[in-house]
Amino acid sequence: IQLNENPQVLSSTSINITWKLFKPSSLLEGYYIKYKPVGSSEYQPETVSNTHRRNNYVLGGLKKFTTYEIMIEPYRGHLRASESNVIQAKTREDVPSHSPVGLQINMDSLTSILIKWQPPPQEHMNGIILGYKVNCLTNETRFNLNLNTNASTRAIILGNLIENMSYCIKVAGYTRIGIGPYTRLECVEMTAEALAAATQARNNLVNHQKQDTSSASTLLASKTWLVALITLAFVSVLVLVGLVIRFVRRRRRSHRCNSGGGKHGSELMRRKSSSS
Repeated sequence: IQLNENPQVLSSTSINITWKLFKPSSLLEGYYIKYKPVGSSEYQPETVSNTHRRNNYVLGGLKKFTTYEIMIEPYRGHLRASESNVIQAKTREDVPSHSPVGLQINMDSLTSILIKWQPPPQEHMNGIILGYKVNCLTNETRFNLNLNTNASTRAIILGNLIENMSYCIKVAGYTRIGIGPYTRLECVEMTAEALAAATQARNNLVNHQKQDTSSASTLLASKTWLVALITLAFVSVLVLVGLVIRFVRRRRRSHRCNSGGGKHGSELMRRKSSSS
């Protein structure tokens, strides 16, 4: 059996595969169709009966904008024939199925705000993110703003805003197919009180980061001193061991010399006695 090397990609979630059976048999009961995303370890099986000697099947419910490996295996009862060749096919691109994440709105002044966000989760992009839609809604529709950014821009500053007006922001990513879901609205009121609170929050964050940095430096210094003390202790032990070994060797050498001198004197005394 051989799979057609050029399967028909029907949508972002379905692929139509076809095959050729070299030795058709009425005894053939069906096929095991196995498929998996490229890089996955295990195949997902689907059982297809050989109704009217079929030679195609539509795989559905697939992941969007994902490349699959596909193979097929004929069977009859508990008997299985040889597996087919392995082919690859990629589902079509689609709109993102998740909004951007981590949307933050920070007052920069009484007339400007900083907007930041991160891309949708990778598994929900469903294609190549081309950019983002930023909608800014106000109390009065004539002051609403709609902005587009490219894919690499994930922070913008909106200026020339109006004091004491409320601004609500939402962001969505888009592919060439279309726009995905927007984030939940995040609102800010351009008042002096709100600016003071935002400034205080930023100062607190900076102070906290400084404290973390100071704590990390202190910990690093403590670890450095500890390593130095351990090293000094180790070197001291080595020096002490060396001195002990040297002392023992000198004692042994001195003992040998004294023993040798005593034996030599005894021999001289015996020679003198015999000669007399």
